[in-house]
Amino acid sequence: MQTSGAAIRFLFGFSVVGAAAASAANDAVRTWIVPDTPGGLHSNQNWHAIGSTPTGDIIVAGMDHVTNSALFRIAARSDTLALVGDARAASEAADNWRPGETAQKFHTRPTSLRNGKTYVATLDHSAIDNGHLKRRGFHWYAFETGAVGPLVDASADAPGGTAIEHGGLATLATDAQREVLWGATIPDARIVRYDPLRNATTDFGRPPAFGKGLSYTGRYLWVAPDGKVYFTGGNPAWGQKEPAKIFGHVHFLDPATGEFGERPDWNLVEPRAIEMGQWSADRARCYLADDLGRVYRFNVEGPAWTHLGSLKHDGNWVWVMHLSPDERSIYFVNSGAERDALYEFDIATGNSRRLAFLDELHPDLKGRTRHTGHDAWDADGRFYFTSFPWPADTDLLIVRVDPTKLK
Repeated sequence: MQTSGAAIRFLFGFSVVGAAAASAANDAVRTWIVPDTPGGLHSNQNWHAIGSTPTGDIIVAGMDHVTNSALFRIAARSDTLALVGDARAASEAADNWRPGETAQKFHTRPTSLRNGKTYVATLDHSAIDNGHLKRRGFHWYAFETGAVGPLVDASADAPGGTAIEHGGLATLATDAQREVLWGATIPDARIVRYDPLRNATTDFGRPPAFGKGLSYTGRYLWVAPDGKVYFTGGNPAWGQKEPAKIFGHVHFLDPATGEFGERPDWNLVEPRAIEMGQWSADRARCYLADDLGRVYRFNVEGPAWTHLGSLKHDGNWVWVMHLSPDERSIYFVNSGAERDALYEFDIATGNSRRLAFLDELHPDLKGRTRHTGHDAWDADGRFYFTSFPWPADTDLLIVRVDPTKLK
């Protein structure tokens, strides 16, 4: 049975549920329209804030880029989209919401730890200027993994009620061995660590090699088994004309010494920060890509860095990336083309092929030109991403693709 493009929603306590819309093209694709929250948030966009949990749930953020952000959950082996909670309501419940405060985005991929909680953080000013100094720093939010809320403001007990004094978080990664989270801030690309056991955030500052001032913050960082945190920065399209000699390679932080370092031999095609990534199942390799679809691989053994090739596509940007479970392919979706499409990148050969135009996969995807999300797979081998038009003036769509059925 196919539903209409509009969301079917109802309220039950604090839960908001959106009905799934079956694909008119085939049963390989399914969509959900993100519903409004009880507090009136109408989500119309998402920036990389979708992921999966160890329990098999899909967690996705919705936001309006002005006032507030919320989290939603598709339970494992379920087609029901339910509200976890929103930033404002969670902070108000903890008496940690200031008059006039906003939570423009959850920009971070929802990330789980072995303590049984899943985390996100706010980004309230994303421009690369000093506007962040007029706002409070970001909040950590958490909920019990596998549960439908409540969303809790974990920063309510921190000094000043925020993780740091100023700045928001653009990226989030876990060090599973040490049970801590790592992130990078906008607009000054500082590296921070969150210890949930102590509910404490440590600010390691801006990498000295980046120079003074502001720069484009890499949207993905990765933590090696030895604890080193690797990251990139700079972007010719969105940044501050960052010099290639600084931003054209990978940087790192060694938490054991607190010192930053560089790998000038780990080159990028251009000074364009890594945007997306996903580890192999055995966490021996991490596959990464920038926002044009240049593909790289980090090998734990060595460690080593390899440029695998570039996705061939006709869009402006690439913000969707999913590594196949067999580690043979990477699925990408481009953005801003005349007709955006789903692509498959062959890791062994570096070849690309278009699997389908998005508007062929589902009628709800017609007219939507922005698509984001990486490393969001469910237990049945299906990946998820979000889709919305630009300007973001309608609603936010969640898309599920079964690549085996599609091919």
